[in-house]
Amino acid sequence: MKRLKNTTGADLFHDNSGINLISGQYIEVDESIVYRCLDTQMWNWFDNGDVIFNDGTSDYTNKYEGWHRFGSYAFGIPFLSETNSTRNNDFTSISVQEAIEESKSTTEGKSRFVIGIIHNGTIGDEDYFGYNELINGYDTPLLVAKDSTFVEFTFSNQKDNASYSLYFFRNDPDGTPFLTVSKTDTQYFVYTGISQNFNSGDRIYVQYIDNGINASDIGINLYFRPI
Repeated sequence: MKRLKNTTGADLFHDNSGINLISGQYIEVDESIVYRCLDTQMWNWFDNGDVIFNDGTSDYTNKYEGWHRFGSYAFGIPFLSETNSTRNNDFTSISVQEAIEESKSTTEGKSRFVIGIIHNGTIGDEDYFGYNELINGYDTPLLVAKDSTFVEFTFSNQKDNASYSLYFFRNDPDGTPFLTVSKTDTQYFVYTGISQNFNSGDRIYVQYIDNGINASDIGINLYFRPI
């Protein structure tokens, strides 16, 4: 049993749970809404001694012991979210338990994986990148491991005056590229805002087009988000 007692001379209304704590009386709190009570407003009442916890037998006048007994496991540990504090952390949770679950629900399935390309030396005009310079990317394409969305990539090379285009193809290196990126006098860059879906086992081809000074010693990372 979880009961709260208002020790003050006036009624207290708890905004988040809608509970009205009558002055000098106990109120039994249903387990299903305990987590709604674990916020800054309730903690301040515990901290000031305005509200105490009762387990059905005893009052707990020690605010820390009462608070932890009132909360269920990590529900009893306050969490400073953006909602109930000035912290800019984008959380809405008000207890540690909720914060753990919020983290899980917002990150689950959203981890990223990378396909990396390392090419020592220069690459020929209209050639396809393989995993490295020893592998012909036309004959041995890059392979996508799982259903995912290609979301961004980084490009870096040795020369700050290199000019080039990159053509990206899905499954057919002789088809129409789904993405074309051209750069002039550019050593490195980050390209974002891509939203190209791939199935597990799909092939991705990256073709290099020389538009002037040829890039050399190239590193490319392709970033994917599982779906």
